[in-house]
Amino acid sequence: KADMFHTSSFLSINSMDSIKTQIKLANYAKKNDTDVSISLTGFYANFLAQPYKIDNEMRGFVEELIFEKKIVHLNDDELKMSTGKTDLREGMDSFIKTHDVEIVSVTLGKEGSAIATKDTYYFIESPVINNPSEIQKVGAGDAYAAGVNTGIIKGCHLTICGHIGSYFAGHKLNGEFGATDYKIDKKRLENIW
Repeated sequence: KADMFHTSSFLSINSMDSIKTQIKLANYAKKNDTDVSISLTGFYANFLAQPYKIDNEMRGFVEELIFEKKIVHLNDDELKMSTGKTDLREGMDSFIKTHDVEIVSVTLGKEGSAIATKDTYYFIESPVINNPSEIQKVGAGDAYAAGVNTGIIKGCHLTICGHIGSYFAGHKLNGEFGATDYKIDKKRLENIW
């Protein structure tokens, strides 16, 4: 049994087929007591946007994908887009209530990140950026989600999950463009949890 199933939106000509497959896999995982994690991304957040002017069939699929899942990862723009809320905390609360998810994590760029449940809210400071003029954001949200999910799997407190996510994202932000193979300092990571 897997500890967690994670998926993200796939933008393609066959996006409808992709989301249907994701729904099947996520529901199968949940049915088999595997936590489900979803990175919403702007492509899917767009279908939840207010007012409801977008493809209603795709909107229904996106709602089905995220409903009652363990954790949904978004950035601040995606949260605003999908809830219509400009206040971070209100947006997170609205997202949790509307979609009945257990945890929402929101990346805030250089401002840090936030993680919330229906009863708790935690702000996480951003990682140290070695050269702010050369930040490589592509993949940082995925790295953050991987770190948060690692903490959840290990049973860490949500603030620790956020710090692990920030540590992973910090490596990405300070690294090369796109998907990269970077080394994690295991001793430093163990000190986080």
